[in-house]
Amino acid sequence: HEFDQLCQELGIEHRLTKPRTPRTNGMVERFNGRIADVLKTHRFNSREDMEQTLLRYVALYNHQLPQSALKSSTPMQAMKQWYQSHPHLFNKRPYDRPGCDTYHPCVYRLKASDTPRYWRIGRGANLHHKLRP
Repeated sequence: HEFDQLCQELGIEHRLTKPRTPRTNGMVERFNGRIADVLKTHRFNSREDMEQTLLRYVALYNHQLPQSALKSSTPMQAMKQWYQSHPHLFNKRPYDRPGCDTYHPCVYRLKASDTPRYWRIGRGANLHHKLRP
């Protein structure tokens, strides 16, 4: 298969998982669990409200939350590092986005109309936690 050949050429381990065996794909299941938590803890006024909340969470996840599977880098930082060693694989340069070349601790609201629930992102042991002003 062409995709498997490309993975092999790039030194990427491509693994498939069996259906209904979540333990074999922990990273994806952890992400899905986090999304489920966001959905359980928020009330949405509309489909668009839910969509915007999920888009904000995905941005938070990709740009601010370090992942142990990525050696404590965020997904954006890992992509930028991959770009530095494999620029020929990219159609666009992944710079001028939050990540390893520009890091700014920030506060994200998960839901625009929900003022009591914020996620504070910063460096150190408490990478993320809820604040109630």
